[in-house]
Amino acid sequence: MLRTDPNAINRLREKPNMVWHYILLVILLVISVFNFFYGSRITGGKHYGSSAEMEAVYFYFPGMRIVDPVFGWFCVALATFGFVLVYLLYRKKKQSLILLPLLFALNAAGQVLYLVADIVVMSKDAGDTAGAIKESLGQIFFSGALVQVIVTLAVSAVMIVFNRIYYDKRKDLFS
Repeated sequence: MLRTDPNAINRLREKPNMVWHYILLVILLVISVFNFFYGSRITGGKHYGSSAEMEAVYFYFPGMRIVDPVFGWFCVALATFGFVLVYLLYRKKKQSLILLPLLFALNAAGQVLYLVADIVVMSKDAGDTAGAIKESLGQIFFSGALVQVIVTLAVSAVMIVFNRIYYDKRKDLFS
């Protein structure tokens, strides 16, 4: 004879589903690894392609020799922050609930600042003329950098809101 526990359904309702939590851990881990390697490539200027292409970019836009390493180290620092956050989320530490939206906000802010720095450096190095500014803006638009920034901003905003709602219901599980 099969016995059923009448309180089993109530116990299931009390314990919230944590599936998204574990999916988010994997996503953050993958993004952090990507950010680490992406930052390493940018720091060395390897994201331009061959060393000849990199030298050509740095010849025409010498200001990028400063912007690229700064943004590259920012990506590496963001990756490190991501690794620490994955650990804190895994251990269900309360401070991770504050740091999670901060990670998404920093990622979005970094992308916007890099785009702005690209525009400023390209405009300045091209001669500060209206035509140079227009040309550098055209390069930004056609390179897909603007689309990347818009997508990053949208994804970051959605993740901040979604995770806020998700973790507000599960605050009591974090110590």
